[in-house]
Amino acid sequence: MKQFFIYIAIITITTLSGCCTQKNGNSSKEEPKEMQMVNDNSFAVKLFDVACKAEKKENFCISPASAMWALSMVANGASGNTLQQIIEALGLEYGNIDNLNNMQSKLIKNLQSDDKETVLSIANSIWINEKLKVKEPFITTNKNHYDALVERAPFNETTLNRINEWCSEHTNGKISSILNRLDDNTKMLLLNALYLKSQWRDSFNPKLTTDAKFTKENGEVVDARMMKQRFRTNYLENDDFQMVSKLLGNGELEMIFILPDKDKNITQVAEKLAQGYHNYYQQMEGNTDVKLSLPKFKNEYATSLKNMLMNIGMSDAFGSKAKFDKISNAPLYIDDVFQKSYIAVDEYGVEAAAVTSVMVGLMSAHRPTTPKEIVLDRPFIYVIAERASESKNILFMGKVGAPEND
Repeated sequence: MKQFFIYIAIITITTLSGCCTQKNGNSSKEEPKEMQMVNDNSFAVKLFDVACKAEKKENFCISPASAMWALSMVANGASGNTLQQIIEALGLEYGNIDNLNNMQSKLIKNLQSDDKETVLSIANSIWINEKLKVKEPFITTNKNHYDALVERAPFNETTLNRINEWCSEHTNGKISSILNRLDDNTKMLLLNALYLKSQWRDSFNPKLTTDAKFTKENGEVVDARMMKQRFRTNYLENDDFQMVSKLLGNGELEMIFILPDKDKNITQVAEKLAQGYHNYYQQMEGNTDVKLSLPKFKNEYATSLKNMLMNIGMSDAFGSKAKFDKISNAPLYIDDVFQKSYIAVDEYGVEAAAVTSVMVGLMSAHRPTTPKEIVLDRPFIYVIAERASESKNILFMGKVGAPEND
């Protein structure tokens, strides 16, 4: 049987530089337990763990949220074991497609609050080759739950330009294009764009930024520009790592820095996080006096997520066992998942961007204390997450092995 493929892309941009942050938090009406779907961030930390084992580059950044939203949209076209594997890979309990859609719809709505001091927008679109017959329930569901724009058009140079313009428009120009060309077999393109702009809740004083040394995993010492601040925050220290939170905006977003102990490496700590990130997060002690030294850094990164997703259990979707019969009667399978990202951190805030493409084929007062000190002068992990929901959903997660600056 002749096979075609669909190209599904997720674009995620984060420009953390506004002032406060978004989200209204949890809904006041609580669903019955059996109807709830809980995101425990296992998808994010497992994906990061696999990335650490596979990636040889010193610096990288992935966007689990972007991948999750794209895969959630694709899941509406899946059935049988293919659907169940996607839901399980996403680390979601009470897995059925209706609960998945309801959870993601609420999350997207809550992330886009009326906070005037933070810019956070999420956009979705589905571009369909006019030659492909797509089942209307798939389109309707993605319109209703993901507010997806749907365009049917010939897949030619004109449509390619429109797709790339949409990417640029919904990422404030940070992602200027997602594709260089439309393959002859491309039948559909699904896009998710996430844009976030916010500042640190308390900015670093640029006058305190100094030249410093950063020791890479291989022992090489490189120059860095080290920002410094003393403040009270959530903090955890154990035999494996230090973990500290720094708030963004009005405190509904945070960036978490995780520094392995000197006798541990990033891969070992990533394994620990994959086994119990939520528990470690809950163990953080609030209002701890901390002296943080953080290097300014920025990084651009691109990688295929296909093998990573297969390693965490989403295997059927990438081969002949794939069932995406709720999209079309044509046999579909995912050919590849590719993500590009960008992140920059300075005294005022964070700017980050990611583009993910999924190619689918057919087939109080306190006494003075001694502060805890965390000096990020060797490879560390960072997380950007929301704080308003119980799930504390991870938007970005990455590694700094050697801080790069202009």
